[in-house]
Formats: sequence, structure tokens, C-alpha cells
Amino acid sequence: MGSRKDTTVSAGSRLEFYAEVGGTANQYQWYKGYSDISGATDPTLVLDPVEPDDTGEYSCKITNSLAPDLTLYTRPVYVEIEGFGAEADSLALVALYNATHGDEWTNNENWLSGPVDSWHGISTHNRRVTVIRLYNNNLNGTLPPDIGNLVNLISLNLSLNQLTGSIPREIGNLVHLTNLSLYTNDFSGSIPKEFGNLSKLRSFSCFSNSLEGAIPPEIGNLVNLNSIHLGNNNLSGPIPEEFANLTELSSIYLYNNDLSGDILNRIIHFVNLSAVSIQGNQFSGRIPKELCDRETMYMLHLNDNQFSGPIPNEIGNLQNLQFLHLNANEFDGSIPASIGNLSNLKRLSLSDNNLSGPVPIEFNQLEYVERMYLHNNQLTDLPDLSGLDSLEYLRVHTNQFTFEDIEPNLSIPEFSYIPQDSIGSRRDTTINEGEALELSVTVGGSANRYQWYKDDAEIDGAQDSVFTIAAVSESDAGKYICHITSSTVTDLTLYSRPVTVSVSTESGIDEPEQIPLDFALQPELLQIRSIR
Repeated sequence: MGSRKDTTVSAGSRLEFYAEVGGTANQYQWYKGYSDISGATDPTLVLDPVEPDDTGEYSCKITNSLAPDLTLYTRPVYVEIEGFGAEADSLALVALYNATHGDEWTNNENWLSGPVDSWHGISTHNRRVTVIRLYNNNLNGTLPPDIGNLVNLISLNLSLNQLTGSIPREIGNLVHLTNLSLYTNDFSGSIPKEFGNLSKLRSFSCFSNSLEGAIPPEIGNLVNLNSIHLGNNNLSGPIPEEFANLTELSSIYLYNNDLSGDILNRIIHFVNLSAVSIQGNQFSGRIPKELCDRETMYMLHLNDNQFSGPIPNEIGNLQNLQFLHLNANEFDGSIPASIGNLSNLKRLSLSDNNLSGPVPIEFNQLEYVERMYLHNNQLTDLPDLSGLDSLEYLRVHTNQFTFEDIEPNLSIPEFSYIPQDSIGSRRDTTINEGEALELSVTVGGSANRYQWYKDDAEIDGAQDSVFTIAAVSESDAGKYICHITSSTVTDLTLYSRPVTVSVSTESGIDEPEQIPLDFALQPELLQIRSIR
């Protein structure tokens, strides 16, 4: 019905629309764009006063209760507010072009000439700019505050450019924004608290910039956020409590900042989590067992933080996990056998912690694991993992493994096992002159070779796991160490911790004195006996 019309009015004025149609039982519903206007059910629609947000396309749907199969529509009327409509959008784009050296862009096709919707990277709806997609286009300079005038913007992507300066707080005016991508630029300063106005935002990517300061508590207003990516910045301070409001988050990327606090307890109620990548910060606390029931989780990167305590057994419930990085923290206790249940795991990194005890035999079930990093712990007893066809990298150096742990795994393509911790505990012992002394070392392996040393000099003929002096003299006092090698594992040498022997010429001492000096690792592997 009627003819399509466009009209331009001033903010603060009065505007009336009419849709009078003959009929005795008519029903009216006015629309702005595709959304019905609440309460607008009369033949006349009045905007008084006109607001800047009233820019848009208006139409009316007319039905009739006596003729329910027929619906009539008025032709749309596009309303533009002077200084706030399409003209304002084009001026904001011109400001963007000038501030970012548009004449040097990789692609500036049709910019500043022709209709706005023909400009490279710009999409419109009802003549209003809704999408800016200028990523990887050699924009350089600063982002002008005029960007905040594009109030109909749904998606803004200026990533992979050379933009500098602060992110303008006027972006907080873009209340319809669902995607904000500013990653891989050189933005500095803090995240504006006005970003808390962007309640429709679903994706926020600002990684690889130079942002600093704290994450503002207003971030908790972004209740529809699905993905946040702020890695590789200089953000600092604790995660705000309001972060716990972002329950729709599925992806959290905050890696390589200086953030702190107990973030894991902030996110335990996020039921849609699929990726948590928060490595390279100062986060602390323990892994809550409640976090280990996420069927959608495929990535858990907690490495290079200050997390502590035992790794919960419930971590084996993350059935779809592919990447588990817990390295460079302060985890202690044993490795839970339940990790062997992670049948989709590709990479496992538990290195640089305080883990102890055996590596679970259940690791043999990780048929898709490609890389396994267990180095720099206090682990003992490594199972035979050579049957894992996908395993290409295995790092186990700086633990307490011996040749019997290394030998079965030599066929793994990239196997790093050098060095290992010394055997036994450092000891001082005093023995009476004339008594017999026996030193022994026990090391697993099928082809071991032994060589004893006194004061760093090789002892001729002392090539057994047991070294005995039948009658000790004063000249036998000194520091004794055994070097253990293997004809199978030819590049690894194990060392016993030193035993310092003192010889007493005094009478009346019935028993030798043994005083452990250091914390004893595997003390049962090194034995000292005096024999009368």
C-alpha cells in the first residue's frame, strides 16, 4: 500500500505515520525494520520527540479479524535523522579513512566515491553501516573517536594492521555490536570501561597488542559473550569477580599477560567451555574438580603459572580433551592414572612441577598422543610406551629414571632422557681402622656397567655394583662415587651421590656413625656397610 518514501527530519521534532485502511475490523502493527514496535497498534504512529536512534525503516502490517487470510502492508518509509543517519555514517568512515592513511591501504576500492555500500570492506542495511571488514589492509595511525557514531554497526574487524594509540572509549556507543576484532595491531592503554555497554557482544578479540592495566569489572556486563581473546598483551592484576557473570563463554584466551588470582574458581559454572588458554600469567590456586566434567573441553592450557596442589583424579573425565598443558607450575603428588582415560589426547605436558612416583601404566592407552613432556620432576618407573604408534616426542630427562625405564622406549623417534637425578643420598660415615667397608649401588637395567671413584680418581678393578675394602686404613678416607653406564643406553651416565668416609684410629668405638646431609632421593639404591 502507498509508495516507498524516504524522509529526513531533525532530532527533537515530531513525526507521524498514517496507515488508514478501509474496513470494519482492522488490526494494525507497526514495525521498525524487522522488529515489531511494542504498543504500536493504531493506524497512526507518532514519534515525539524524534531521537537519533529512531533512524530506520518503518512499515505497518494490517490484518482483519473478518478476513483472517489477508494481510496488507504499507510500503516502507525510511527515516533519517539529520546528523545521525547515513550521512553521519559516511562522515565517520571518512574520518576513519583519513586517520588511518586510507590512500596507503592495500585495498581502498571506491572509498570516498560512489555509494557507501560499494566501498571496500563496508556492508550496509537500509543505508546504515552494519559491517566494517578491513583486516590485513595496511591501516596505520590511530582509530578516531568518530567510530562511535556508527551506531548500527554489528561487526567491526580491523585486525592485522598497524593501528596505534588507545582504543577509543566511544566504541562503547556501538550497542548492537556482536563481533569486535582488533587483534594484531599495536593498541596501547587500557581496555575502556565503556566496553561494558556492549551487552550484545559475542566475540571479543584484542590479542597481540600492547594493552595494559586491569581488565575492567564492567566486562561482567557482556553476558552474551561466547569468546574472549586478550592474549599477548601487558594486562595485569586480578581477574575481576564480575568475570564470573560470563557464563556463556566457551573460549577463554588470556595467555601471556601478567594477570593473577584464582581464575579457575571464577569459571567453574561455565558449562559450555571448550578452550581455556591462560598460560604465561601469575594465576594461582588449585584445579577444581568441578571444572573436570566439561564434555566440550578440548584444550586446557594452564602452564607457566603458579597453580599448586595435586592434579585431581577427575581430570580423566574430560573425554574430548586433546591438549593438556600443566607444565611449569607447582603441582605435586602423583600423576593420576585417570589421565589414561583421555582417549583423544594429542599433547600432554606435565613438566617442571614437583610430581613424584611412577608414571601410570595407563598411559599406554593414549593411542593418539603425539607429544609427551614429563621432564623436570621427581618421577620414577617409566612404563614401556613404545607401542604408542602416534608418539613422536617423549621428554623425561631430569627425573629419577634408570636404565630399566629407558631401554624399552629407545625406539621412540624423539626421546630425551639425559640427564637423570643422582642415585641415593649424600652421606658421611666414620669407620674404625682395620674394619671392612662395603659400598653398594642398585640400578635397574639389562646391560649395566659400574666404575667406582675415590676423590674423583678411578679405582682400579672397582667395576661391580658392590665395592669392598677388607681392612680400612687412614689412606682410604675420602669421597666415593659410582658411575653407572649401559652398553644399551650408551649416552646416559648415572651417578651415585657421594659418600664421604672418615677413618678413626681411636679404640672403643663399636659402631660407625652415619649422618645423612641432604634430602635422600632413592636412598635404598646406595648402601654402606662396615664389616668387622
